[in-house]
Parts: sequence; structure tokens; C-alpha cells
Amino acid sequence: MTPAKPLKDLEAKTRAPEPVDLHGEELLNDPLHNKGTAFTAEQRKKYGLEGLLPAAVEGLDRQVQRVLTHLDAKQSDLERYIYLIALSDQNETLFYRTVMSDPARFIPILYDPTVAEACLAFGHIYRRPRGMYITRQMKGRIAQVLRNWPVRDVRTICVSTGGRILGLGDIGANGMGIPIGKLQLYTACAAVPPDSTLPVLLDIGTSNAKLRADPLYLGLREPPPSEQELDALTDEFVAAVQEVFPGCLIHFEDWKGTDAVRILKRYRDKVLCFNDDIQGTASIVLAGPRRCRSSARRSPTSACCSWAPARRGSVSAICWSRRSRRKGCHSPTPGHGSPCSTSTASSSRRAPISARTRRCLRTRRPPRRTSSRRSSDSSRQSSSA
Repeated sequence: MTPAKPLKDLEAKTRAPEPVDLHGEELLNDPLHNKGTAFTAEQRKKYGLEGLLPAAVEGLDRQVQRVLTHLDAKQSDLERYIYLIALSDQNETLFYRTVMSDPARFIPILYDPTVAEACLAFGHIYRRPRGMYITRQMKGRIAQVLRNWPVRDVRTICVSTGGRILGLGDIGANGMGIPIGKLQLYTACAAVPPDSTLPVLLDIGTSNAKLRADPLYLGLREPPPSEQELDALTDEFVAAVQEVFPGCLIHFEDWKGTDAVRILKRYRDKVLCFNDDIQGTASIVLAGPRRCRSSARRSPTSACCSWAPARRGSVSAICWSRRSRRKGCHSPTPGHGSPCSTSTASSSRRAPISARTRRCLRTRRPPRRTSSRRSSDSSRQSSSA
């Protein structure tokens, strides 16, 4: 696949900065500054790396080639996920260069759907800490705990309680894989500098008795607190973020539904924050018909929209083009959420876009039932009477 269009800009923002006071083994153990075999001969002399690396000096593309060979040898996406996370713990520059070389391949490994499997096994595949864990026992000193983070210029915090992870329900501290993965997408897709992000797990316990009984579970082994206690803890956390990282964006991610709505309403007009599950999902849903209408204005015969209920009860806009249908894609049956099928036979039975449909696209009104349909409905009603 062709690399993403802004790849050069992304590389520039994620390239390892020149180390300041790091030398030798300490530098090689720092994922933000480590470049591995990409250190030049001059840099190896300057930072005391001579003898600590093989003689070859390699470029990023050669390093990525080796990473891809390793990934191809893995048997499952979970194994690839574990490998990539370990790579990010060693060399963030190489990690992001690999991910950005083929986003369509690697984003489903780093995030949904593979991250769901990784979260379920989080305590079992845990290697080293990433981000921060704020627990109920830290109440009264959360600001002091946040100051333990080594970076002062944090611009974005993604925080979750693990209360509603994807379709997995409450998985407590195992949900830390979500803030980690979401912020990796910030960098891979939007070039947000990785050292300006901070994943946080607000560990309030879990209602999942099976997890609490798991000897390898890493979170608090107690039920979640009441709403009042959670609100008090969240109040202190938000205030501590404003104190330690002023101006930082707080991204609420995968909180339990009722908590998510209440917390967003509480802070949306007070601090820089948003809830991805509520506002992010809504913006994408609205972007579909907006893009569809824009395409229809330019060429009414080249685009079409169909409204269909999505899997979780929301409404999605499914767009397709005549060109896609010629290749075998066809519009979904109304009431079904499948955006595309490759059945050529079904496609051949589809009629061209009618003038009535084109008018509906321009006026936002759904097609009205035809007179024959109304007459058949009325005849059925009279017969039943």
C-alpha cells in the first residue's frame, strides 16, 4: 500500500530528537531518543555508543524491512501487537515509521479489533509500564502523583476507567490498552508528538468478578465506588491536570455509559476536554451524510446515500458510487447495515439512480412512497378489515 500522504511531515515530527544528557547504555534504553543501528559513526563517538552497536549504519527503511520480516513470521495479530508494543518500548522512531508505512495494515493491529484481545489478556502479556495509573487510594494527593511523570509539557491525556471497553464491558485496569492505543493513533495519523501525550488509567476497581479472581490481574480487586465517590475522585483528577499540565486536553475514553454522559456534562464548559465515544462517534456519523451531500452537489449521478441502522442502534450513512457498483459493490438493502457486498449478480440487478433519488439527495428529504405502494397498503388494510 502507498504510504499515507503526510508521511514526510509525520516522520519529521516523530523523528528521535538529539539526546541532551544521555550516553551509552542509558541512551539505548531510552525509547524516545534511541535510534539503534541508525546512529551515525559521529553520533556513536559523541554519545559513547562505540562497541555497543554492530558496525553497520542503517537507514530507517532498512530497519523497517527487518521489522516487517519479524512481523511476517508471527502467527497471529496478538503476537504482532505484542511485538509492536515491545518495539515502541525500545525505539519509538522505528515503531512509528513502521506503522506509518502502511496504516491500513497496522492500525487494526494496534487498535480495534486486535486491542480487544490484548485488553482481555492485558495482565498476562504485560511487559513494562506505560502511562500512569491513578487509584482511589491516591485521593488527596493526585497532583503529587502526576508530578512523577518525567515530561512536563504534556498536551493530551487520554483517560479511561476501563468501565466499558469496546464490547467487552467492565475490564478495569485491563482497559489501559485503550488509552495507549488511542494516543498511538494520535501520532500515527495526526503527527501529534508522542512525548506530549499521556495515557492514564483511573483505576476505580471493577465489577468483573472473574478478573478480580485472576491472579495475574494488575488492578484493584474491589468493586467500583458510588457515583458520588467517583465524581469526587474525577474532580480531583481534573483539577490536578490543570495544575500540573495547564492547558492540557483531557480525552475521556471508554467510561461506563452513564458515567461518560454525566462526566462530559460536568466538565465540557469548564476545561478543554471531550468524550470520544459520545462526541467523536457523533462527528463521524454526521460527516458521512455531509460528505455524501457534497458529492451529490458536484455530480448527482456519481454518488448516492442510503440510511441504515448500524449494529449498535445508531444511524450510519452508507455511501457508494457508480464506479464502485460497476466493480461489484452494490447498495445495502434498506434496514441492513452492510455497506458493501461484492456480489456482481446482485449488482447487475440494481437499477440506475433515478431522478427522484437525485432530488432527494439535494433536498435532504427521504423518498416518498409511490402511489402504487400506497394503494397496495390501503388495499391490504381494507382486506384485513
